[in-house]
Amino acid sequence: MCASAAHGKVVPVDLPEWAVLFCREHLGALPVELLHSSEHMSEVLGLRLDDGREVAVKARPDQEGREGTCVEVQRSLAQQGFPCAAPLTGVTVRKGTAIHAEVWRPGGEMLLGDDPATAVLFARLLARLVDLAAEIEIGGTEPGAVPPPLPNPEWVRWDHPGPGAWPSPHSSSRHRSSRQPPPSQPLSGQSASLRSPSGQQPPSQPLSGQSASLRSPFRQPPARDPLSGLAPSPHTAHHDPGDGSLPSGLEEAAFRLRERFAESRLPRVLGHVDWESQNLRWKGDQPWAVHDWDSLAWLPEAAIAGSACGAFASSGQPTLAPIASSAAFLDAYQAGRRPFSEEEIEIAWAASLWLALHNARAEVLRDLPPVALVAVAEQAEERLRLAGA
Repeated sequence: MCASAAHGKVVPVDLPEWAVLFCREHLGALPVELLHSSEHMSEVLGLRLDDGREVAVKARPDQEGREGTCVEVQRSLAQQGFPCAAPLTGVTVRKGTAIHAEVWRPGGEMLLGDDPATAVLFARLLARLVDLAAEIEIGGTEPGAVPPPLPNPEWVRWDHPGPGAWPSPHSSSRHRSSRQPPPSQPLSGQSASLRSPSGQQPPSQPLSGQSASLRSPFRQPPARDPLSGLAPSPHTAHHDPGDGSLPSGLEEAAFRLRERFAESRLPRVLGHVDWESQNLRWKGDQPWAVHDWDSLAWLPEAAIAGSACGAFASSGQPTLAPIASSAAFLDAYQAGRRPFSEEEIEIAWAASLWLALHNARAEVLRDLPPVALVAVAEQAEERLRLAGA
């Protein structure tokens, strides 16, 4: 590799100056070999330092300080034996960019599959993560307390203050189909069967004193068939991203879910909301590394489990797992943590569909293959019913 001298040391010529400075100031060493480089939602550099250590240095835009919480949660879980890279530094914000370093943790393989047995493995690991994260004090004043990681990632930001279905007009720019890390590189008693696809669901009720008028801003007038616009067609699959239109059923389903979420006042917990196979590595059926810790969120536990039960099978462009596999995921998650209430089961199903709607919307606006869109067209009606939406 071509190299150049810096402060008496030899560093890779293509290494950005900020990374050299960060390593010297915060790790007390200089990089001498570039092991990996990637850039999408964050810039990730795998480096070998002149003291022999191998580290990952990550930089991404600062979002109101939430990155600091994410790194401290990752640190706490690594100390408790959870399979993830241990942070070596805290977060330093430089010119609007949040930077930290962690142990380089390559290896392992993606666990592929959307079957119920695979869902159970992913669910058990997520339950363990949430259980360990519950030991961290959020928003308190005790030593080790951290603020909640807000704002939540936009793909689970259904509680945004705007009047529309989606959190911003630029949501599609962060479609997660390209977030797959290279195989060798880490990136940052009641069960779900009570809400099985064959079960009949009671209609959801608003909180006491909450009128329909308070909820009306989140909902459009229902169409005769709110899912009719989701049916895949040549027009939908090859939509012009410049005209801004969406299938009518996609928008209607999102409004219905926003209304369902607005009815709930469940307590929040820490959890990982990008629980896709592309962000986890396994050795056989044993977890080796969980990546993408910038995707922590502060949400009701049922919403965290629900978003994962639909997304766990995504290994490239995001998809939506079969309903039976999502049900198996929720069963296994509750077995590892605690039984959910009826309301929590509905919120879990609502979260599972919201994430798929976000990805389907991005496919339309960016003229991508209709992977999530087709899955939503097949499953949305049933998931809406299970959500009580």
